[in-house]
Amino acid sequence: MSTVARLAGLKLDRWHDGLRESVRTRPVVAFAWGVSRDVLVQRWLSAQGVASRAWRDRALPESADSARRWLNQAAEAFEAARQDEALAADATLRLGLTTLYLGDADEAFRLWAAVRDLTGDEEALYLSHLFTARALVVLGRSDDAATAYRHAAAIRPRAQSAGIAEAALQFVAGEREGAARHVDRLLTDPAVEDPWWRYVDLRWPERLQELRRAVR
Repeated sequence: MSTVARLAGLKLDRWHDGLRESVRTRPVVAFAWGVSRDVLVQRWLSAQGVASRAWRDRALPESADSARRWLNQAAEAFEAARQDEALAADATLRLGLTTLYLGDADEAFRLWAAVRDLTGDEEALYLSHLFTARALVVLGRSDDAATAYRHAAAIRPRAQSAGIAEAALQFVAGEREGAARHVDRLLTDPAVEDPWWRYVDLRWPERLQELRRAVR
């Protein structure tokens, strides 16, 4: 993990006791706290390169005590945030990925399916299919994954996070010409805002301010 991420994690950990009541009673604070934990987990997984095998094997490595604690805190926070109708879809979407990394793929699939009953928001729907597809790839269910990627692409046809991944599946399956055409189309079409960047959460500075206000 980078030094910046480690220091951010330590600072936010010091806020945890002061935030406990707010996380339980204020869904907006709960969501912000969950995102703060999620950000750290994503950075840790990226640095370690263990994301896929960790949840597939239903166990994070022994060195992952901090990541496991963050995941549990994120899951608790997103469960609280789901009680707010305005936050329910986003909190459920994030809870799905948190649940996946904790080792329960079936529950993650159930949560992402639930997102589709909670909202008509295109970006949330796109991400529910994208995450479903990525999990199916790691499980070795390539045909089902391709279908999920196509569901995502039907919502945002020019978004590259699903389109490039679907082309990669085509290439692996031996459909090289089709994969090449798919990639060419994506790279030559005008750029569009990819919903994946919504999950990365460009509102993180705003959410950090929400947490700071809650511990004052």
